[in-house]
Amino acid sequence: MRFDRRLGGLLGLLLLCACGDGGNSKPLIQPLNQAASRIEPKIVIQIAHQAPVSAVRWVNGGRHLLSLARDGSIVVWDVESQVILDVAQVPAKWSPDAGSMLTLTDLRPSADGKSLELIYYDSINYQETPTGLKPNGDPCPEGARQKRDPNPKLLPLVWCTFSLDLASREVTPDQRITTPAAYVENDPGEQARMFPLSPDGKWRPMPNHDDGAPGLFDERDENLSFPNPGCTSIARCRYGVNLVPVDQSEETKILLGDARGYFLDADISDDGQRLVRLEGLAN
Repeated sequence: MRFDRRLGGLLGLLLLCACGDGGNSKPLIQPLNQAASRIEPKIVIQIAHQAPVSAVRWVNGGRHLLSLARDGSIVVWDVESQVILDVAQVPAKWSPDAGSMLTLTDLRPSADGKSLELIYYDSINYQETPTGLKPNGDPCPEGARQKRDPNPKLLPLVWCTFSLDLASREVTPDQRITTPAAYVENDPGEQARMFPLSPDGKWRPMPNHDDGAPGLFDERDENLSFPNPGCTSIARCRYGVNLVPVDQSEETKILLGDARGYFLDADISDDGQRLVRLEGLAN
């Protein structure tokens, strides 16, 4: 079985397939929680984030890294190979016209270690109506919304909370999560909390962009330019995570994924069990 390969000069994009051969080989994609995994075998296209990464968490003793971007996209990385093992999505309304903005305040393990807790501050825009103030376009789903009223004279604090099951990698609204008593803007400890060192203390994660350039764009820069044709704007660029060695004894590991492209061609392995390559035009 082959696809038409008459078009040449194409960018190869790697795919992984967790396919077996009658139970005689291990799947290429290993679950995060192997003792209780409910993950079905699937092909994972190696395309990661299209928005800046907001936080990361180390799982499986540091063998895997989970990154969460501003648009709610989640990528699970194999640290050693820099391969994408899985992707997920936070089920909120991420349209820029939603009328409010979700700001990530924490990404932390649950008490039992089986899931990760995602806590967003929901800065709702309110509008005046004949019956009082009402929220304008809240992106947080009803099952994830929590309110706290530290001061009855002020607008209530609204939190949006989700759970990421590490066995199934499903993200669901979860109102059982304990939220902060207050929202701290410009928290001095945020960077260390959102980008913690690896469990062995050897790697320091930091967000990247474009072809792995460290850091993010300064959106306040009026002279911001985009010379790379693969990154033509903040909205049309690749984002991921750089793992910088603390003692500078090794090269930086760049977790980025492939550029977006148009599907054109694919191959399967000689034994017919695995899809091993996808080709497409870079975009």
